[in-house]
Amino acid sequence: MTSAFLVFVVSSLTTTQLRRTPTFLLGTLSIVGFVPLLKLQPGFQPEQVTIDQLIYLCGIILFTIVIERLGKRVAIERSEGWLKLLKTTSLPPVVYIAAKITSLLIVCAVAIFSVFILGYWQLGIHASLGLYLSVFLGLIIGITPFAILGLELGYLLHPKSADSILSLSLFIIPFACGVPLPFKPELMQDLVSLSPFYHYKELVLSIAQSNSGPRVILHLLWLIWAFGFFGLSAVWVYKRDRAIVK
Repeated sequence: MTSAFLVFVVSSLTTTQLRRTPTFLLGTLSIVGFVPLLKLQPGFQPEQVTIDQLIYLCGIILFTIVIERLGKRVAIERSEGWLKLLKTTSLPPVVYIAAKITSLLIVCAVAIFSVFILGYWQLGIHASLGLYLSVFLGLIIGITPFAILGLELGYLLHPKSADSILSLSLFIIPFACGVPLPFKPELMQDLVSLSPFYHYKELVLSIAQSNSGPRVILHLLWLIWAFGFFGLSAVWVYKRDRAIVK
């Protein structure tokens, strides 16, 4: 109960901090505004747009939020001394990480909800409420390990170099997800099946296509493994940074 209360308190403080920096919040959510622009593509036909395409768009937005924006935010907070204040307290690393991820997932949920609304209204993607809800939960739950990774990268990277490195990672993630690209080497296509990014994409697409079976369980197991690995390494990096500050 105490840990849950601490998570709630720190999440509230983090959310308040986001509200006090509207440029960061608006810049993050402004990516959603590109959804209606898809109608401007030559030969656009609403009946040819599927929920799978909306999922790919959600993936781009979510990875931008949890990797590039979160990592950069944490790096900036380190340089501004915000994290030094937290580290003078007895706040457990797990509580801080859970609170930080919780507040970020709220932003992700708002972004996905906005994309779904615009996709239904502007792009004419009609699907049942149950399907939208299932895909929504799959996107949010599945992105959690990568949000922890983004937080970890914010601790590992120097604030001055975080911007360029994290922005570059957004070009690498499509390879890791297994998105078909004409210039991708065959060896990379074989190795990508070991990437949790790939299993995240396949899990959400399976949900959208109402597929179930052993492969879905395999995708879930990979994400659970990624959650544990990124979580443990993030705690270690947090403790390491705290020791350096002290």
